[in-house]
This record gives sequence, structure tokens and C-alpha cells, in this order.
Amino acid sequence: MSELSKGVVDAAQAEGILTELRQTFDRLDYQAVNEVLSVLRSARRIVCAGVGREGLTCRAFCMRLMHLGYDSHWVWDDTAPALGEGDVFFFTCGSGQIAHLLTIAQLAKDTGATVVCVTGVPNSDAARLSDHVVFIPASVYKGSGDLVPTVQPMGTLWETASWILLDAIVYGLHERDNIGYAEMAARHRNYE
Repeated sequence: MSELSKGVVDAAQAEGILTELRQTFDRLDYQAVNEVLSVLRSARRIVCAGVGREGLTCRAFCMRLMHLGYDSHWVWDDTAPALGEGDVFFFTCGSGQIAHLLTIAQLAKDTGATVVCVTGVPNSDAARLSDHVVFIPASVYKGSGDLVPTVQPMGTLWETASWILLDAIVYGLHERDNIGYAEMAARHRNYE
């Protein structure tokens, strides 16, 4: 980032962030992403989890899965169902070491559910526990390794990349299942 753009929001600052995102997505393993698409398409139900800012991206993803017509639930909602074989536990865990997410993922795995993790650390406990892993190679909070560097604070690059990736998965499911936007909108709550 140039000295001129320090401390202000301008096109150069935005371009720097977009460059970091391009570098991240240039290094993404799209085969792993497409395997996850197939896993989600065949799921009986999907329970999603995440914490912090990356959890917000996962919760938005869970909502879009519902809009697509999938039986999707947020793990901490009181109406979240039991899991078993044929189900998917999908979670984001940037550092791969968030203890209570690892506990929940292990419990989900013990039910026979397939565990899918999106992480920034491919050799983390979360990755080892999961049946399918998507590694986002972006600087992540409390993560290390061969990651795209960033000028942004904490895990912002990883969180932004995870939001874009999860939306890309939604778009991929929308295309594969031939679900129209009007059909998705019809599932959105109509009492707000």
C-alpha cells in the first residue's frame, strides 16, 4: 500500500485488499471445494457451526442453504436436530484449534455424520478430525504457515475469503440443482 493511502479509504486501499483476495483464490484447491459440493448435495440434513466473525460467515452460509431448499440448521439454535449417518456437520475453524468447536465436531462425528471443515491451517486438529477439508490459504487469526500475507488486522483476510468461498459454494449448488432465485426468495421468511 502506498504512503499516500495510509489512514484513508480510497481505491488504492480497496485494490490492495482485492489483490490479497485474488492471491488467496489463485491458490485455492477447487477439487476439494467441489468434493464438498457433492457431500452437501447428498446430505440428509446439514448442521453448521463457527464462532466470531468467521462464524457469522458460516451462519450466513447456513441461511443460504435453507434458501436453496436444504435442511440446514445452526448448531446453537434450540431447534437444531440430532445428527446421524447421512448428515453433514459443516464448520469453519480458521486457526483449526478452537477447542469447543473441536469438541462439537467430534461429537458430530461420533453420531456417524460426515464432518466438513473450512480452515486456514491444513495440518490443524480441526483438519485431522474432519472427513473433508477446504483450506483457505489466507492469513488467519492465530494461524501460521504458507498463507497469503495481509495488511488487514487479525483474521480479516481469511474471514472475507471464507464469506466469498461459501457464497461461491451456494452459487455452485444453485447451478447444479437448477434452483432459481425466485424459488430461493420464496423460502426467505416473509414475516419481517
